[in-house]
Amino acid sequence: MASHRGRAQLSRWRARHPRHHERNANVPSWAERHLAGAGVTAAFAVGAAINLPGPFYVLALGEIANGPYSSLASLGLILLFNAIMFTLLEVPLVGYLVRPAWTAEQVARLSVWLNANGLRIMGALIGLVGVSLVVQGIAAAG
Repeated sequence: MASHRGRAQLSRWRARHPRHHERNANVPSWAERHLAGAGVTAAFAVGAAINLPGPFYVLALGEIANGPYSSLASLGLILLFNAIMFTLLEVPLVGYLVRPAWTAEQVARLSVWLNANGLRIMGALIGLVGVSLVVQGIAAAG
């Protein structure tokens, strides 16, 4: 996915199957039609639905609960974890409240960039996970 060869294979597949990745520019997708009039409330609801409760959240709460922390430290860790976890939701939300036009422009630019570089990013992340698993395996074996 991340290499030139992988992108070339994907381009060949897209050329053979145009209906799977291309659509008429005048016909918005189902998601675009339903989110066209969405505002801050919809963004908040979608962000909350995507992030809570997930396995990472449950694991983090378990680690905090079983750790050697005082009640105040545990509360602080929970608040810090939630602040970090919801950063991708909080930053645009505040931006839409403070400077809606600028934020919409930046979100659109980020979307274009992610569409252009998504395969490279995913390939790098998968590679990092693979390397981490190999290192953990070697460490456990030794």
